[in-house]
Amino acid sequence: MTIAKDREKRSARKTQMRKDNFFIRYRNIINQKSLMEQIGKHKEKIETERQKSFPHEGCITHWEKEIITFKKQIEKASKKLEE
Repeated sequence: MTIAKDREKRSARKTQMRKDNFFIRYRNIINQKSLMEQIGKHKEKIETERQKSFPHEGCITHWEKEIITFKKQIEKASKKLEE
């Protein structure tokens, strides 16, 4: 392989890596927004359920656990964006 072809391949790989990094960052941002929307929906569900005369505590607990999980996922995605 010639030196010119080798440089061309390295350049192409670097360009592809930059594109991949951009799309990973973009996907993380979209994922964070989606998770934040899910948190909002779960909070609404919890409030609606609590207003009932006999709220289903099992559902409320489940949604609260999911909110915690979503927040952890947002935190992980934020750390990846900082890299």
